[in-house]
Amino acid sequence: MPCPGCPKVKADNHPVMPSLGKLAWNFMGSMRRLVLEGAGHAPVEEVQRRLKICESCELRVDNRCSHPDCGCYLDMIPLSVPLIGGAPGRAQYENMDCPIGKWKL
Repeated sequence: MPCPGCPKVKADNHPVMPSLGKLAWNFMGSMRRLVLEGAGHAPVEEVQRRLKICESCELRVDNRCSHPDCGCYLDMIPLSVPLIGGAPGRAQYENMDCPIGKWKL
């Protein structure tokens, strides 16, 4: 396991995403943080740096982080996602960080 509390791995060697309930809890925590601290966008160079780090992360599943304390979309949220489709992903917000510390504020 890459870190304490990191997700289990499926037979195809992909990490298991957090449950729907845990995703909802994590999402509400992120939204609370964005409302209280502001939802400023990170500079383009910083977003590119973060996404480059995420490309090789063992917790990445497509465009998402599978850490139990995350589950977020990293880049733009697909339009097919109800209510939040088209919104920026975690790496694009100035005040968000990686749940295992690979990139910080």
